[in-house]
Amino acid sequence: MKLDGGELRNVLGAPAPQVTEALLQSSARKAFDHLNMVREVVELAEGLEAHAVALTSLCYDIAIRGPESDERLRSPAFRAWLSGFSSIDAWSADNPTLAAQLAMIDNMRFSPLADGDWEGNFAVHDGICAGWDCRIALGGLPTGNVHLEKSGARISGTVQGKAPIVFDLGETRDVRILRAPYLPDSSIAVRNDLPLFKVRVREEAIYTRRAVEYGDYDPREASYGPFDCEPFLQTASLLRDVWPEEYEDWKKTLRIVVPRNVPQGWKMEGFTVGSYQGACWIGSRAFPELLDSMVHEQSHIKLRYVQETCPILEDIQPDKAFAVGWRKDPRPLVGIYEGVYVHLHVAEALRRVVEREAVGDEGIENCRARLDELLVQIVEAKDVLSRHAKFTPEGEAFLSWASEAVADHSRFAADTQ
Repeated sequence: MKLDGGELRNVLGAPAPQVTEALLQSSARKAFDHLNMVREVVELAEGLEAHAVALTSLCYDIAIRGPESDERLRSPAFRAWLSGFSSIDAWSADNPTLAAQLAMIDNMRFSPLADGDWEGNFAVHDGICAGWDCRIALGGLPTGNVHLEKSGARISGTVQGKAPIVFDLGETRDVRILRAPYLPDSSIAVRNDLPLFKVRVREEAIYTRRAVEYGDYDPREASYGPFDCEPFLQTASLLRDVWPEEYEDWKKTLRIVVPRNVPQGWKMEGFTVGSYQGACWIGSRAFPELLDSMVHEQSHIKLRYVQETCPILEDIQPDKAFAVGWRKDPRPLVGIYEGVYVHLHVAEALRRVVEREAVGDEGIENCRARLDELLVQIVEAKDVLSRHAKFTPEGEAFLSWASEAVADHSRFAADTQ
Protein backbone atom coordinates (compact mmCIF):
# COMPACT_ATOMS: atom_id res chain seq x y z
CA MET A 1 0.00 0.00 0.00
CA LYS A 2 1.28 3.45 -0.94
CA LEU A 3 -0.22 6.80 0.00
CA ASP A 4 0.35 10.01 -1.93
CA GLY A 5 0.24 13.42 -0.27
CA GLY A 6 -3.49 13.92 -0.83
CA GLU A 7 -4.38 10.48 0.52
CA LEU A 8 -2.12 11.04 3.50
CA ARG A 9 -3.96 14.24 4.38
CA ASN A 10 -7.23 12.32 4.50
CA VAL A 11 -5.71 9.60 6.67
CA LEU A 12 -4.25 12.10 9.12
CA GLY A 13 -7.57 13.85 9.58
CA ALA A 14 -10.91 12.07 9.38
CA PRO A 15 -10.45 8.33 9.87
CA ALA A 16 -11.29 6.38 6.71
CA PRO A 17 -12.32 2.79 7.60
CA GLN A 18 -11.15 1.22 4.34
CA VAL A 19 -7.76 2.94 4.56
CA THR A 20 -7.31 1.95 8.20
CA GLU A 21 -8.10 -1.64 7.30
CA ALA A 22 -5.57 -1.53 4.47
CA LEU A 23 -2.92 -0.20 6.89
CA LEU A 24 -3.62 -3.03 9.33
CA GLN A 25 -3.43 -5.62 6.57
CA SER A 26 -0.09 -4.26 5.39
CA SER A 27 1.26 -4.33 8.95
CA ALA A 28 0.00 -7.89 9.46
CA ARG A 29 1.82 -9.07 6.34
CA LYS A 30 5.06 -7.60 7.67
CA ALA A 31 4.52 -9.28 11.05
CA PHE A 32 3.95 -12.59 9.26
CA ASP A 33 7.19 -12.14 7.34
CA HIS A 34 8.95 -11.57 10.68
CA LEU A 35 7.38 -14.74 12.09
CA ASN A 36 8.61 -16.76 9.12
CA MET A 37 12.11 -15.38 9.62
CA VAL A 38 12.04 -16.57 13.23
CA ARG A 39 10.84 -19.98 12.07
CA GLU A 40 13.69 -20.27 9.56
CA VAL A 41 16.31 -19.41 12.20
CA VAL A 42 14.86 -21.93 14.67
CA GLU A 43 14.85 -24.62 11.97
CA LEU A 44 18.57 -24.11 11.46
CA ALA A 45 19.42 -24.22 15.18
CA GLU A 46 20.50 -27.44 16.88
CA GLY A 47 18.28 -28.95 19.54
CA LEU A 48 15.20 -26.91 18.68
CA GLU A 49 13.53 -29.38 16.32
CA ALA A 50 10.28 -29.67 18.30
CA HIS A 51 9.95 -25.90 18.48
CA ALA A 52 10.60 -25.62 14.75
CA VAL A 53 7.70 -28.01 14.13
CA ALA A 54 5.43 -25.94 16.39
CA LEU A 55 6.42 -22.69 14.66
CA THR A 56 5.83 -24.30 11.28
CA SER A 57 2.34 -25.31 12.40
CA LEU A 58 1.65 -21.77 13.59
CA CYS A 59 2.86 -20.26 10.30
CA TYR A 60 0.85 -22.77 8.28
CA ASP A 61 -2.29 -22.06 10.29
CA ILE A 62 -1.94 -18.31 9.71
CA ALA A 63 -1.16 -18.80 6.00
CA ILE A 64 -4.29 -20.90 5.54
CA ARG A 65 -6.49 -18.30 7.24
CA GLY A 66 -4.78 -15.42 5.44
CA PRO A 67 -2.20 -13.20 7.21
CA GLU A 68 -4.07 -10.02 6.28
CA SER A 69 -7.16 -10.97 8.27
CA ASP A 70 -5.72 -13.20 11.00
CA GLU A 71 -6.48 -11.54 14.34
CA ARG A 72 -3.32 -12.92 15.91
CA LEU A 73 -1.13 -10.68 13.80
CA ARG A 74 -3.08 -7.65 15.07
CA SER A 75 -2.80 -8.67 18.70
CA PRO A 76 -0.44 -6.64 20.93
CA ALA A 77 0.33 -9.81 22.91
CA PHE A 78 1.37 -11.61 19.74
CA ARG A 79 3.32 -8.60 18.45
CA ALA A 80 5.15 -8.20 21.76
CA TRP A 81 6.03 -11.90 21.83
CA LEU A 82 7.26 -11.76 18.24
CA SER A 83 9.29 -8.63 18.96
CA GLY A 84 10.94 -10.44 21.87
CA PHE A 85 12.85 -12.65 19.42
CA SER A 86 14.69 -9.57 18.15
CA SER A 87 16.75 -9.41 21.35
CA ILE A 88 17.90 -13.06 21.20
CA ASP A 89 21.68 -13.17 20.99
CA ALA A 90 22.19 -16.95 21.05
CA TRP A 91 19.87 -19.29 19.18
CA SER A 92 20.63 -22.41 21.15
CA ALA A 93 18.66 -24.82 23.32
CA ASP A 94 20.52 -23.75 26.47
CA ASN A 95 19.58 -20.05 26.18
CA PRO A 96 16.93 -19.45 28.89
CA THR A 97 15.63 -16.28 27.22
CA LEU A 98 15.03 -18.12 23.97
CA ALA A 99 13.51 -21.07 25.85
CA ALA A 100 10.99 -18.75 27.52
CA GLN A 101 10.05 -17.30 24.14
CA LEU A 102 9.62 -20.69 22.51
CA ALA A 103 7.56 -21.96 25.44
CA MET A 104 4.90 -19.41 24.41
CA ILE A 105 4.33 -20.74 20.88
CA ASP A 106 1.08 -22.52 21.67
CA ASN A 107 -0.08 -19.56 23.77
CA MET A 108 0.17 -17.55 20.57
CA ARG A 109 -1.46 -20.22 18.47
CA PHE A 110 -4.64 -21.00 20.42
CA SER A 111 -7.32 -19.19 22.39
CA PRO A 112 -9.99 -20.63 24.71
CA LEU A 113 -12.47 -18.70 22.56
CA ALA A 114 -11.31 -20.42 19.37
CA ASP A 115 -13.68 -22.79 17.61
CA GLY A 116 -12.82 -26.45 17.18
CA ASP A 117 -10.69 -28.88 19.13
CA TRP A 118 -6.99 -28.43 19.85
CA GLU A 119 -4.20 -29.35 22.23
CA GLY A 120 -0.88 -27.81 23.10
CA ASN A 121 1.76 -27.01 25.69
CA PHE A 122 1.22 -23.63 27.33
CA ALA A 123 3.32 -21.36 29.52
CA VAL A 124 1.66 -20.18 32.74
CA HIS A 125 2.81 -17.03 34.56
CA ASP A 126 1.58 -16.08 38.03
CA GLY A 127 -1.14 -18.68 37.77
CA ILE A 128 -2.51 -17.23 34.52
CA CYS A 129 -2.43 -18.90 31.13
CA ALA A 130 -2.83 -16.10 28.60
CA GLY A 131 -2.30 -16.04 24.87
CA TRP A 132 -2.68 -13.75 21.92
CA ASP A 133 -6.34 -13.00 22.69
CA CYS A 134 -6.46 -10.19 25.26
CA ARG A 135 -10.13 -10.81 25.95
CA ILE A 136 -9.78 -14.10 27.78
CA ALA A 137 -7.34 -16.12 29.89
CA LEU A 138 -7.36 -19.08 32.27
CA GLY A 139 -6.61 -18.50 35.95
CA GLY A 140 -5.85 -20.77 38.88
CA LEU A 141 -3.26 -22.88 37.07
CA PRO A 142 0.15 -23.71 38.54
CA THR A 143 2.93 -21.49 37.26
CA GLY A 144 5.18 -23.27 34.79
CA ASN A 145 4.05 -25.32 31.82
CA VAL A 146 0.76 -27.11 31.34
CA HIS A 147 -0.62 -29.34 28.61
CA LEU A 148 -4.14 -28.26 27.67
CA GLU A 149 -6.59 -30.04 25.43
CA LYS A 150 -9.90 -28.65 24.19
CA SER A 151 -12.63 -31.04 23.11
CA GLY A 152 -15.99 -29.47 22.51
CA ALA A 153 -16.76 -27.20 25.47
CA ARG A 154 -14.34 -28.95 27.80
CA ILE A 155 -10.72 -28.06 28.42
CA SER A 156 -8.60 -30.53 30.35
CA GLY A 157 -5.10 -29.98 31.58
CA THR A 158 -2.17 -32.03 32.79
CA VAL A 159 0.72 -30.60 34.78
CA GLN A 160 4.02 -32.53 34.52
CA GLY A 161 2.37 -35.94 34.78
CA LYS A 162 0.33 -35.12 37.89
CA ALA A 163 -3.39 -35.81 38.19
CA PRO A 164 -5.24 -34.07 35.37
CA ILE A 165 -6.89 -30.73 36.02
CA VAL A 166 -10.30 -30.95 34.42
CA PHE A 167 -12.84 -28.18 34.14
CA ASP A 168 -15.62 -27.03 31.85
CA LEU A 169 -15.87 -23.60 30.25
CA GLY A 170 -18.45 -21.53 32.07
CA GLU A 171 -18.15 -23.35 35.39
CA THR A 172 -16.37 -21.75 38.33
CA ARG A 173 -13.88 -24.10 39.98
CA ASP A 174 -10.24 -23.87 40.96
CA VAL A 175 -9.40 -23.20 37.34
CA ARG A 176 -11.49 -20.29 36.11
CA ILE A 177 -12.15 -18.31 32.99
CA LEU A 178 -10.85 -14.73 33.22
CA ARG A 179 -12.90 -12.57 30.88
CA ALA A 180 -12.30 -8.86 30.41
CA PRO A 181 -14.93 -6.14 30.21
CA TYR A 182 -15.06 -4.43 26.82
CA LEU A 183 -15.42 -0.84 25.77
CA PRO A 184 -18.96 -0.25 24.42
CA ASP A 185 -19.90 -1.91 21.12
CA SER A 186 -16.40 -3.28 20.73
CA SER A 187 -14.06 -6.14 21.63
CA ILE A 188 -11.48 -3.76 23.18
CA ALA A 189 -10.54 -5.31 26.52
CA VAL A 190 -10.08 -3.21 29.66
CA ARG A 191 -7.89 -5.13 32.09
CA ASN A 192 -4.56 -5.11 33.93
CA ASP A 193 -4.34 -8.70 35.19
CA LEU A 194 -2.46 -10.29 32.27
CA PRO A 195 1.24 -10.78 33.15
CA LEU A 196 2.50 -9.88 29.67
CA PHE A 197 0.95 -6.41 30.00
CA LYS A 198 2.27 -5.71 33.49
CA VAL A 199 5.22 -3.91 32.00
CA ARG A 200 7.74 -2.31 34.30
CA VAL A 201 8.25 1.42 33.93
CA ARG A 202 11.77 2.57 34.68
CA GLU A 203 10.66 5.06 37.27
CA GLU A 204 14.05 6.77 37.46
CA ALA A 205 13.89 7.44 33.70
CA ILE A 206 10.97 9.83 33.80
CA TYR A 207 11.69 11.68 30.56
CA THR A 208 13.32 9.05 28.38
CA ARG A 209 11.79 7.36 25.35
CA ARG A 210 13.08 3.95 26.50
CA ALA A 211 11.35 3.80 29.87
CA VAL A 212 9.68 0.46 29.01
CA GLU A 213 11.22 -2.69 27.52
CA TYR A 214 9.58 -5.96 26.49
CA GLY A 215 9.99 -8.60 29.18
CA ASP A 216 10.35 -6.13 32.08
CA TYR A 217 7.65 -7.51 34.38
CA ASP A 218 6.12 -5.58 37.29
CA PRO A 219 3.92 -7.74 39.58
CA ARG A 220 3.31 -5.02 42.19
CA GLU A 221 -0.28 -4.20 43.06
CA ALA A 222 0.90 -0.61 43.52
CA SER A 223 1.42 -0.56 39.75
CA TYR A 224 -1.44 -2.73 38.52
CA GLY A 225 -4.00 -2.82 41.29
CA PRO A 226 -7.82 -2.90 41.30
CA PHE A 227 -9.52 -0.19 39.26
CA ASP A 228 -12.99 1.11 38.49
CA CYS A 229 -13.88 0.23 34.91
CA GLU A 230 -16.86 2.58 34.68
CA PRO A 231 -14.91 5.79 33.83
CA PHE A 232 -13.29 4.00 30.89
CA LEU A 233 -16.65 2.79 29.60
CA GLN A 234 -18.23 6.22 30.01
CA THR A 235 -15.35 7.94 28.23
CA ALA A 236 -15.54 5.53 25.31
CA SER A 237 -19.32 6.04 25.10
CA LEU A 238 -18.80 9.79 25.02
CA LEU A 239 -16.30 9.56 22.15
CA ARG A 240 -18.59 7.17 20.28
CA ASP A 241 -21.40 9.74 20.54
CA VAL A 242 -19.46 12.87 19.59
CA TRP A 243 -16.97 11.39 17.09
CA PRO A 244 -18.26 8.04 15.82
CA GLU A 245 -15.72 7.86 12.98
CA GLU A 246 -12.84 8.05 15.44
CA TYR A 247 -14.41 5.42 17.66
CA GLU A 248 -14.73 3.09 14.68
CA ASP A 249 -11.00 3.64 14.18
CA TRP A 250 -10.44 2.61 17.81
CA LYS A 251 -12.33 -0.61 17.17
CA LYS A 252 -9.94 -1.50 14.38
CA THR A 253 -6.61 -0.42 15.87
CA LEU A 254 -6.99 -0.85 19.63
CA ARG A 255 -7.12 -4.26 21.35
CA ILE A 256 -6.56 -3.57 25.05
CA VAL A 257 -6.62 -0.65 27.49
CA VAL A 258 -4.46 -1.33 30.55
CA PRO A 259 -5.23 0.83 33.63
CA ARG A 260 -1.89 1.56 35.27
CA ASN A 261 -1.24 3.47 38.47
CA VAL A 262 1.01 6.50 38.10
CA PRO A 263 4.54 6.01 39.48
CA GLN A 264 5.49 8.24 42.39
CA GLY A 265 6.92 11.53 41.19
CA TRP A 266 5.50 11.15 37.67
CA LYS A 267 2.85 13.11 35.85
CA MET A 268 1.78 10.33 33.52
CA GLU A 269 -1.57 10.28 31.74
CA GLY A 270 -0.67 7.22 29.66
CA PHE A 271 1.80 5.61 27.30
CA THR A 272 2.16 3.11 24.47
CA VAL A 273 5.01 0.76 23.57
CA GLY A 274 5.88 0.18 19.92
CA SER A 275 6.44 -3.56 20.36
CA TYR A 276 2.97 -3.87 21.92
CA GLN A 277 1.17 -2.31 18.96
CA GLY A 278 -2.55 -2.19 19.72
CA ALA A 279 -2.22 -1.70 23.49
CA CYS A 280 -2.21 1.44 25.61
CA TRP A 281 -1.59 2.02 29.31
CA ILE A 282 -3.67 4.71 30.96
CA GLY A 283 -2.95 6.50 34.23
CA SER A 284 -5.78 9.05 34.09
CA ARG A 285 -9.09 8.25 35.76
CA ALA A 286 -11.33 11.36 35.56
CA PHE A 287 -12.86 13.53 32.83
CA PRO A 288 -11.59 15.34 30.82
CA GLU A 289 -8.07 13.95 31.41
CA LEU A 290 -9.22 10.41 30.67
CA LEU A 291 -10.71 11.39 27.31
CA ASP A 292 -7.52 13.31 26.52
CA SER A 293 -5.33 10.35 27.45
CA MET A 294 -7.28 7.66 25.60
CA VAL A 295 -7.54 9.67 22.38
CA HIS A 296 -3.87 10.65 22.71
CA GLU A 297 -2.59 7.10 23.12
CA GLN A 298 -4.79 5.55 20.43
CA SER A 299 -3.55 8.24 18.06
CA HIS A 300 0.03 7.09 18.70
CA ILE A 301 -1.06 3.57 17.72
CA LYS A 302 -2.75 4.81 14.55
CA LEU A 303 0.24 6.95 13.59
CA ARG A 304 2.55 3.93 13.86
CA TYR A 305 0.38 2.10 11.35
CA VAL A 306 0.53 5.12 9.02
CA GLN A 307 4.29 5.53 9.35
CA GLU A 308 4.88 1.84 8.73
CA THR A 309 3.34 2.21 5.27
CA CYS A 310 4.02 5.87 4.51
CA PRO A 311 7.01 7.40 6.33
CA ILE A 312 6.34 11.07 7.01
CA LEU A 313 9.74 12.17 8.31
CA GLU A 314 13.06 11.42 6.64
CA ASP A 315 15.21 8.91 8.52
CA ILE A 316 17.94 11.47 9.18
CA GLN A 317 16.92 14.56 11.14
CA PRO A 318 18.95 17.36 12.76
CA ASP A 319 20.57 16.02 15.92
CA LYS A 320 19.03 18.59 18.19
CA ALA A 321 16.22 18.74 20.77
CA PHE A 322 13.71 21.57 21.10
CA ALA A 323 11.49 22.92 23.86
CA VAL A 324 7.77 22.17 23.58
CA GLY A 325 4.89 23.18 25.78
CA TRP A 326 3.75 19.70 26.73
CA ARG A 327 7.05 18.41 28.13
CA LYS A 328 9.61 19.67 30.62
CA ASP A 329 12.49 18.17 28.66
CA PRO A 330 13.56 19.22 25.15
CA ARG A 331 12.23 16.83 22.52
CA PRO A 332 13.70 15.42 19.30
CA LEU A 333 11.90 16.33 16.11
CA VAL A 334 10.23 12.94 15.78
CA GLY A 335 8.71 13.38 19.24
CA ILE A 336 7.47 16.85 18.35
CA TYR A 337 5.89 15.66 15.11
CA GLU A 338 4.15 12.79 16.90
CA GLY A 339 2.98 15.23 19.55
CA VAL A 340 1.44 17.57 17.00
CA TYR A 341 -0.47 14.67 15.44
CA VAL A 342 -1.88 13.20 18.64
CA HIS A 343 -2.69 16.61 20.15
CA LEU A 344 -4.64 17.61 17.05
CA HIS A 345 -6.75 14.47 17.49
CA VAL A 346 -7.32 15.34 21.15
CA ALA A 347 -8.26 18.89 20.10
CA GLU A 348 -10.85 17.50 17.68
CA ALA A 349 -12.37 15.29 20.38
CA LEU A 350 -12.55 18.15 22.89
CA ARG A 351 -14.05 20.49 20.31
CA ARG A 352 -16.78 17.98 19.49
CA VAL A 353 -17.64 17.62 23.17
CA VAL A 354 -17.99 21.41 23.41
CA GLU A 355 -19.95 21.74 20.15
CA ARG A 356 -22.49 19.11 21.18
CA GLU A 357 -22.61 20.21 24.82
CA ALA A 358 -22.14 16.55 25.60
CA VAL A 359 -21.26 17.07 29.27
CA GLY A 360 -22.20 19.53 32.03
CA ASP A 361 -21.15 23.17 32.24
CA GLU A 362 -18.03 22.49 34.32
CA GLY A 363 -16.91 19.78 31.93
CA ILE A 364 -17.46 22.07 28.95
CA GLU A 365 -15.33 24.79 30.52
CA ASN A 366 -12.58 22.29 31.30
CA CYS A 367 -12.64 21.13 27.68
CA ARG A 368 -12.45 24.73 26.43
CA ALA A 369 -9.49 25.47 28.69
CA ARG A 370 -7.65 22.33 27.58
CA LEU A 371 -8.39 23.07 23.91
CA ASP A 372 -6.96 26.59 24.25
CA GLU A 373 -3.85 25.20 25.96
CA LEU A 374 -3.33 22.57 23.26
CA LEU A 375 -3.66 25.05 20.42
CA VAL A 376 -0.91 27.27 21.86
CA GLN A 377 1.37 24.26 22.25
CA ILE A 378 0.61 22.89 18.77
CA VAL A 379 1.28 26.23 17.07
CA GLU A 380 4.66 26.51 18.79
CA ALA A 381 5.59 22.93 17.94
CA LYS A 382 4.42 23.24 14.33
CA ASP A 383 6.68 26.26 13.93
CA VAL A 384 9.65 24.17 15.12
CA LEU A 385 8.78 21.47 12.57
CA SER A 386 8.42 23.92 9.70
CA ARG A 387 11.86 25.39 10.42
CA HIS A 388 13.87 22.28 11.24
CA ALA A 389 12.19 18.97 10.30
CA LYS A 390 12.95 17.13 7.08
CA PHE A 391 9.81 15.55 5.59
CA THR A 392 9.50 12.91 2.91
CA PRO A 393 7.82 14.02 -0.35
CA GLU A 394 4.55 12.46 0.82
CA GLY A 395 5.07 13.75 4.33
CA GLU A 396 5.11 17.38 3.16
CA ALA A 397 1.32 17.13 3.38
CA PHE A 398 1.60 16.79 7.16
CA LEU A 399 2.40 20.47 7.77
CA SER A 400 -0.39 21.74 5.52
CA TRP A 401 -2.88 19.39 7.20
CA ALA A 402 -1.73 20.51 10.65
CA SER A 403 -1.86 24.20 9.69
CA GLU A 404 -5.41 23.94 8.38
CA ALA A 405 -6.54 21.95 11.40
CA VAL A 406 -5.03 24.46 13.84
CA ALA A 407 -6.60 27.39 11.97
CA ASP A 408 -10.01 25.72 12.02
CA HIS A 409 -9.83 24.92 15.74
CA SER A 410 -8.57 28.42 16.52
CA ARG A 411 -11.54 29.99 14.71
CA PHE A 412 -13.88 27.74 16.66
CA ALA A 413 -12.23 28.64 19.96
CA ALA A 414 -12.44 32.36 19.18
CA ASP A 415 -16.08 32.19 18.04
CA THR A 416 -17.24 30.35 21.14
CA GLN A 417 -15.55 32.43 23.83
